[in-house]
Order: sequence, then C-alpha cells, then structure tokens
Amino acid sequence: MTWLSQLIELLFCWVPRPYYVNPDEAGVRITLGKYVKDTVPGWYIEWPLIHGFYVMSTAIDGKRFAIQSVTTKDNVDMTVRGSALYRVTNARKAIFETNNFDDAFEIIAGGVIETFVSGKTCEELSDREALKTEIMKGLRKEAEGWGIRLMRVYIPDIGRVRNIRIMSDTIKTVVPVEE
Repeated sequence: MTWLSQLIELLFCWVPRPYYVNPDEAGVRITLGKYVKDTVPGWYIEWPLIHGFYVMSTAIDGKRFAIQSVTTKDNVDMTVRGSALYRVTNARKAIFETNNFDDAFEIIAGGVIETFVSGKTCEELSDREALKTEIMKGLRKEAEGWGIRLMRVYIPDIGRVRNIRIMSDTIKTVVPVEE
C-alpha cells in the first residue's frame, strides 16, 4: 500500500494549487529558480515544481535588544538596553539582502548603541531624547537597503553598574585534603 501512496504523492506534486497571501503579508514568487515577482496580498496559482513562494509579515514588529555593558568616555561602566519598532516595507530586499534580517538588526543595534555610548560621558547620556535620536539615525544608516523602516527607538534601561571581570589564563584545581 505504500507504493500507492507514493504514486499519489508523485502525481499531486505536478498538480497546480491555489496559494493565498494574507493582507498583512508580502513576499516573492520565484519561477524556475531565477524569475522573481513580488507578491501582494491575494490569490496565486502555485505549480509545485516550478514556483517557490517566500512570504513574510509586513505588520509592525518590535525587537528588544540584549542588555549591553559599555564603558563611557569618562570610564564609567553603564548598562544599556534598547528596543525598536519597525515594519518591512520591501519584502524582496528583506528576503534577499540579508540571511536573517531580524538577527542582523539586533547585531547592528548592539554595535550602534555601543559606539554611541562609548563616545559620550556619563553626563551627556542623561539626555534620553538625544540618545534615542542618535541611535535611530545610526540604525537607519546601517539598515539602509534592507527593506525595513525603523519607526521608533526606545531606551527602557540605562544605568551605572559595577562590573567585575575576572580573567585568568590558568585553571586552578582543588585537591581534597585527606584526614
């Protein structure tokens, strides 16, 4: 009986089927591996061995960045965490310009925040609006051409912290004492 199910499966892989793109999605349809067409919301006919559909959400999405430990220009240890709201505006660029734009966005955000905070003094960081504006400019510049639009940047956590870093190139072993 497994040969019958395999035969039916083989036959159905040639049958065209409807494909629906939801109103909050956009994407691309690749035909024969090289012809790319943008897909807007609506119905499409998919030929399974000829077409490939890649669809993503275009709704507003948020990304919380990891907490970073940064030293300011005046050698004060600070922790900073940011978050951002963004929207995919060009699905073709978002799919083809980065491997995973969500992870890449978090990585560049960490770099932009670290660069900005390490170039300021502790007093200069007290102006949160200037901090948000500068980080937003940096993120927009870095993510230019990715097909996403940065809407807002938030800095929910920023503060001084005492960092203790223990670095050693030797490993100490504890030898039990015999009684």
